[in-house]
Amino acid sequence: MTEAEISMTPPLTPPPPPWSQQQQQEMDDIMMDSDSLDYLDFFTTDTEPSHTNNNPHQGGVDSVESTGVGAVWFNCQGLPSWGKDVTLGSYLASGCLSSLIHHNTPSISPLPPPPSILQLPPCTPDNIHYLIHHYFMAIRHGISELERGAQSSFTPSLTPAPHTTQYAQLREDVAIFFTHLAAYTHSLKERDELDFLKQVDECVLGLLRYLGPLHHLQGHVTTAASPQGNKCPSAAYHLFHLHLDVRWWSLALLHTLPDHLNPSSPLLHELPPPPGGGVGGETRGGGHESFRQCASLVVWDLLHLLAVPTVKAGSSEVEDLVRWPCGCCVELAMSLLHLLDHRATQHSTQSFWEEARNKLLVLLKLFNDSNHHTVSTNNNNNNTSPKPAALSSCPTTSLAIQCPSEVLRTGSLTHIWWFFYNLARLYVYDVNGNTKTQQSEVKVEPKLLRTLVRLTVGNPKINNTTTTTTTTNTKPSETQLRSALRCCVLLCGVWGPGGVSWEWVGPLWEHFSRRFNDSFTLPGANMEAHTTASRTVGGWVEEVQRLGRAVNAWEPQCTSWQFFVTLLAGVARGGGGGGSMGSGWRQVRGRVYSRFHSRLMGELSSTGLHHAASLFLTLATVTDPLDVITKLCELLVLVPSRGSSGRMRVVWRSFLACALLLVGAGADLTNLTHKFTPLVASVVTQYTAARDSSTRRELGQLLVVYAEGVQEVFEESPDLSLSQHTLLCGSLAPVLPQVGISELKAVLAMLHTALAKVLTLTRPPHSLHGDGSVLQNVVGVVWSEFGGFLRTHSLTLTPPRTLGEVAACLTLCLSHLPPPSSVPTTSTNTNNSSQSPPPPPPPRDAAHTLVTHFLTSEAVNTGCSLHYGSWLLEHMDGDNLPWSGLEGQLIASWLCALVTQGAQDKVQEMSQRLTALPGVANVLPGPVSCPYSLARSLIRGVADKFSHLQNFNERMTYRERASQYFNGLDRAGTTLLKKTPPPSHLSRAIDTIADILLHAHQLIYAKSNPKCALPSLMSGVFLAAAVYCTEKTLPPPLTSAMAPALPKVVRGLGSLGLSRDAYLQRCVKEIFTHYLPRYPASITSLLSPTATNNTSHHTSTTPSHPILVCLEEREDVSGGMVKELRTIFLEVVRDAFLTRRSTSNTHTQIALSLVNEGIERMWVGWVEECCSVLLLPLLEILLSLDDHNTKRCTTHLLKQLLCRAQQSASPPRETMVGAVTQLVARHLSWSSGQVFRVLRVTGVMYRTLVLDALPYITRAVTTTEEKRGTGLDNTLRQGYQSLLSTLGVNNDVYQVG
Repeated sequence: MTEAEISMTPPLTPPPPPWSQQQQQEMDDIMMDSDSLDYLDFFTTDTEPSHTNNNPHQGGVDSVESTGVGAVWFNCQGLPSWGKDVTLGSYLASGCLSSLIHHNTPSISPLPPPPSILQLPPCTPDNIHYLIHHYFMAIRHGISELERGAQSSFTPSLTPAPHTTQYAQLREDVAIFFTHLAAYTHSLKERDELDFLKQVDECVLGLLRYLGPLHHLQGHVTTAASPQGNKCPSAAYHLFHLHLDVRWWSLALLHTLPDHLNPSSPLLHELPPPPGGGVGGETRGGGHESFRQCASLVVWDLLHLLAVPTVKAGSSEVEDLVRWPCGCCVELAMSLLHLLDHRATQHSTQSFWEEARNKLLVLLKLFNDSNHHTVSTNNNNNNTSPKPAALSSCPTTSLAIQCPSEVLRTGSLTHIWWFFYNLARLYVYDVNGNTKTQQSEVKVEPKLLRTLVRLTVGNPKINNTTTTTTTTNTKPSETQLRSALRCCVLLCGVWGPGGVSWEWVGPLWEHFSRRFNDSFTLPGANMEAHTTASRTVGGWVEEVQRLGRAVNAWEPQCTSWQFFVTLLAGVARGGGGGGSMGSGWRQVRGRVYSRFHSRLMGELSSTGLHHAASLFLTLATVTDPLDVITKLCELLVLVPSRGSSGRMRVVWRSFLACALLLVGAGADLTNLTHKFTPLVASVVTQYTAARDSSTRRELGQLLVVYAEGVQEVFEESPDLSLSQHTLLCGSLAPVLPQVGISELKAVLAMLHTALAKVLTLTRPPHSLHGDGSVLQNVVGVVWSEFGGFLRTHSLTLTPPRTLGEVAACLTLCLSHLPPPSSVPTTSTNTNNSSQSPPPPPPPRDAAHTLVTHFLTSEAVNTGCSLHYGSWLLEHMDGDNLPWSGLEGQLIASWLCALVTQGAQDKVQEMSQRLTALPGVANVLPGPVSCPYSLARSLIRGVADKFSHLQNFNERMTYRERASQYFNGLDRAGTTLLKKTPPPSHLSRAIDTIADILLHAHQLIYAKSNPKCALPSLMSGVFLAAAVYCTEKTLPPPLTSAMAPALPKVVRGLGSLGLSRDAYLQRCVKEIFTHYLPRYPASITSLLSPTATNNTSHHTSTTPSHPILVCLEEREDVSGGMVKELRTIFLEVVRDAFLTRRSTSNTHTQIALSLVNEGIERMWVGWVEECCSVLLLPLLEILLSLDDHNTKRCTTHLLKQLLCRAQQSASPPRETMVGAVTQLVARHLSWSSGQVFRVLRVTGVMYRTLVLDALPYITRAVTTTEEKRGTGLDNTLRQGYQSLLSTLGVNNDVYQVG
């Protein structure tokens, strides 16, 4: 605005509010003298105009955000959230920065009429033009008020409004003023208002100089930003954010000023000369000097804010604490970045990164000089040496701000690393504060990064124009190295693939290539951090694949070595040329391959070998795997095989990890196994020769590593066409009987996985098409090398569970393979021997051999057999069995295990799978859960199905198949009876066998087949040798278990027809003979004198004797069979207990009591049978009995028989008379007295019977006397006369001649 254009009339702005006369006088005094003390008093009294309605903010602002008058300031949301868009209400999100860059003004819309601010007239263009110094002076006084409020714990209340409202109002007023000032300067013409623009330049720089750098603020101000944002602002909070507001508006205003201004203000700040002369120096020349000074100050302030949280932190905490206190600082940094980059594009000035680089170089120079000074002082032992020039204050004017701050000057190299990263990652945001969707394109700084790397590893050389400074070659700590490399990884994430180059990774390689044996663990780390290797080979491969892609830099377990390997893999993957054979890979290949040789491999410890192998494995994942793995295998062979076990474990794991990578790449394993299998054979030889337990334990750990690694190779193999079978070293089989359980389990798991892979490839959706030799190679190796061990070790007492599963899997594999004629046989010799192994048997014959051994052999461990059968049932197709007899063998094996082991978990597991067999599923009535219930249902179902078959051929075929179900039960029963103490399931097992005899007797017995199952079951279980020793008592559990089973057995035998088979009769007789005295029977009724009075109402209170249960009539038992059994029983009582002289009196009493029990139960035809069979023996036993109780029992039973016979007239009296006459004929000549005594007793019981026999008795007396030839026998005749007297017969009628 020219002087001619100045109008004396009031400006065309809204009229100022009316002022009182006193207020107008105070305002005039302020305008006349800006240094007046009344200004501060006026500002702090918060005098308000009378028309308060014109100020839309008179009520205060509780949150810091954009206002209704177009002003915008930093809207703090707490801690910065990297990767998220900037929140609304901020400079970036409002579009002010974009408008400033594209339109040279921060205003995004027409501004409304300005209100009164800072207790001054509204900031209209005229007021701004003439009162600009007053506005800036008022801002200074407002800042002073904020500083006083921040210094005290409370502020005296000067206005009714809260102080937080006053502080927020002050920030808003400042933002409004700068908004209108920027709009006004943008509207001016440069040629007309050059003087005013210079004033703006001077005022802005003066205000910045008045504010000072952020490091002059007190600590509680710079840390006043709350993690929760502006929810509880304080004076310190508003003061800190006002500093940020002023810096942003200063940059915006100076950006809008013309380039050729030459302000007369002094330097804003000065700093020591940077390295390289003028690089980064603060010179006065050029039209952008004020802006450059302001931008430089803001960069220093941003660096200071990064360093503030680490003032009292340890070196290990720097990387987690180097961050800006709030998102507003990040927003200011992003605004400065885009503004500087825009100016660099338009005016060829320094970009943000060049500005930041210069500052970092200054800090590096300070750090290097300070470090060199410290070393020189220690070397010279001089503690009074002068302070280095870099740390002394540089010559400056009294108004210049001193930069960098003391916090930055005393920072460590770790601080500079994280300054570097935090500045670099600002490029992830665009000009509007939104995160970029694509990779950031930022100028890479390899030289600066190389400098940092060389300073970190301890051997840098930084050349200045005048001197060369070299630090000591000190070894950095793991904390420092890890922090630096973590920062490198994060920088690569910002820069993209193009940021990784050998230029700065090379010094890292020179450092780490001499530290292979270091552990790279942080001090105070937990046990997990001290673990340098994964527990499995697959885990190791996953780890190196992760290192090849990119590690998560914030994982606490990552070491500096892992970070370095990731960086080296990045160079090899795409650095410099792209592809696996680019220039980056050629550089890495040459450096890495040349470093390793035989001497180095011999010097490496187990940790060093693991690091070297990890390096090669990582390179194999990102480049040419075949080339890298070939080189690694060549180096592993150079490691002495007689070294420590730890080194050999790493070597073996490395070979197996290589095999995993080759399988993943689809490469053949033959070359690798040719180098690896000799190592396995050597260790097996050492294990066999070793006698020391510790040596065997170490060698056994190698075998575990081998087995687990090979197992993982087979698990990860999509097919078996890569010579995986060569990894199955046959030399391992002979040593397996000597190894421990852990080694054995690992080897069995390896074999199981290999066979399971074969089994998978033989089933849909896979198919055995084409040449099947690939699969037969694996099966052939397992069968020929390990088949014998599987069979032998199954005979031990405690074979592992996996052994049965491996054998079952091998059985299925053999059964699925085609015969040898259709598949060419290949050599399975993996020991490099000159002799080829013998050709294996046909697959089906070998499978049948395994089934026969594991399912039918008595010597095989029962648990192993169960696991074998369970695995077969689980994995084979029940509708398509390999051969017909397999079903019967599985069922028989299960029944035998059920008998010997009971319903254990193994048996239950097999029971659940057994129901899938067609022969079982077709006969079951429904689902069953208990194994014994399943066995009972199976037995009954098989018997019912057989009974319903009508065709003779079908019956014979089915009997032949079903009889296989019960093979081996005799041996199982014998084993069960020999167990001491008797098992708890003894009764249920015997009952199951009895059910077989009861229901399936037609299936297990054929008179023409002496090898049928019934005779062996009888001789092995129910008529065992112990049963025949009647003088020895059976164990009570066995006796109680046999009680319910014997009736089933007897009825089952009786159902076969006893009259037509002498063997069956003999079995039943032996059961009656040997089990009758083993169970107690009640003889009370025989000894009680009143027993005869209650015979018709007898109720037994004692448990039924099992023999009596056999003789009872039942609905499911035919009457003819019961009659046969009763007849056999009476014959047994007669022959074994009444007529046998050696029989115990107790046994005789039991037999008599059972006969009497039948009488009392009034069995049909029982009395007749007893009289026919037992009358004569009872009469004869009375002749010679001496035992009183036995005599009483016999007499009572005789009385019962005679009474019942007399009542029922059955049997015919002639039959009974015959028994009496036989008694007289046999014994009258020798025991006449006893005969007549028995006859007298009988006559009392049944007088008619004796009377009918009296004629024969009379003739017998005469015949006896005649035979003797001695004439009359007085004793004989006296006995005869006493009999007649007892009978009440007249002697004349029966007079003896």
